[in-house]
Amino acid sequence: MDEAQFQQLLNAVLAAQANVQPAPPVPPVPPPAAPFALTPGQANPTQPLDYTSTIGIKIWNEATASLPLKFNVEGKEVNQFCRDLQVRAKQQGWDATGADIITVAADANTTYNVITEYGRLTVEQITTAAQTYVADQTRQAQNNEQMLHCIDNSLTKEGKLKILAEQDKYTITVGGVEYESATLLLKLLMQKGIVDTRATASFFRENLSSLDTHMATVNSDIEKFNEYVKVNAEGLKARGERCDDLMINLFKGYLSVSDREFVRYMQQKKDNYDDGEDMSPESLQTLALNKYDTLTKQDKWNAKSAEQKQIVALTAEMNKIKDVNLRLAQSIKSKRANTTDGTRSQGNSTTSNQKQNEAWKKVAPKAGEPLTKQRNNKTYHWCDEHPAWVIHHPDNCELKKKRLEQQKEKESTSSENEQSQRVSYSAALTTIMEELEQEDQE
Repeated sequence: MDEAQFQQLLNAVLAAQANVQPAPPVPPVPPPAAPFALTPGQANPTQPLDYTSTIGIKIWNEATASLPLKFNVEGKEVNQFCRDLQVRAKQQGWDATGADIITVAADANTTYNVITEYGRLTVEQITTAAQTYVADQTRQAQNNEQMLHCIDNSLTKEGKLKILAEQDKYTITVGGVEYESATLLLKLLMQKGIVDTRATASFFRENLSSLDTHMATVNSDIEKFNEYVKVNAEGLKARGERCDDLMINLFKGYLSVSDREFVRYMQQKKDNYDDGEDMSPESLQTLALNKYDTLTKQDKWNAKSAEQKQIVALTAEMNKIKDVNLRLAQSIKSKRANTTDGTRSQGNSTTSNQKQNEAWKKVAPKAGEPLTKQRNNKTYHWCDEHPAWVIHHPDNCELKKKRLEQQKEKESTSSENEQSQRVSYSAALTTIMEELEQEDQE
């Protein structure tokens, strides 16, 4: 190939390259969409968690953290504890399809939520369900362990002591190996918190039928009253029962409140309900609590009427007068005592020698001795009224005159009283005689 031919070939190759269009770029393949979940624990609920990963450790810490309420294993705390545990179960996917440990079968066709309906499930039914997953390497087994630690971290020291020696009641054996069941632990706590017998439902129902009596025990505190109603109503619900006359019992309780304005408000709501207005026990409880809060914040709860305020004011005024009189009497008594003490004190301090010299004044004359004597250039007479040697003559003794006057008045009063009694007796006797004569005539 000579140079001309080579050049011709090169030109042809260059021309061909100039006419070729570049291939379009290949778009990147988008990654697969992540499965939707409201919380990390609900993502891929059927897949076991990798606890060596950051997300796995984070889910474990969140799932096993203590609930808001530290449970003391007492009946009054059961409802709140169960509500908090139910929220945690939702967040962590303990009830998610494929990893559910919360739903327990009572028979082939019936299932119950072990948290909210613990009273409808037996220990045997819960044990049977737990045996199907506690020994497996599945998300259910991980959920069981999470729930166990969550409950344990949510118990108070006193609560843990109540189940300290009863670990066997929530331990099951699978393949010769022992495993702890979270759902059996929950059942045990409910049995400890509430005596879970057939009589328990009757006890709850009886409590709800005497709400007016309970209102008095809480001093018309609507908040405490409502909590009491919820505890008993949810206790029935957990056993698959209900209180059909709860509205009637609620009104009965609210109408026994000590505040007149609240009772008037509740009576109006009852009239509306009797006339057909749709109202649930929950909405009635909310209305009652709102009214209670309003009256309390406005300082109108158990406010006194105008008549009651007047009575209180008059009573206070009477007490004030009594107090003034008492203090006045005490003051007079104190002054008299001080005067007497002062006179005695003065006498003791200034005339002690004089008293010794005048001791003779108290010495009565003997029989036959004169009743008049001269001493210190003065004439003294013996006065039986004092009794002492005095300057005045006994016939002119003022003390004697006063005594005789008082005696005369007393005798006169006594005579008048006797006369009055005689007149009253005579009048009564006359009346009796007239009645007897009238009866004889009839």
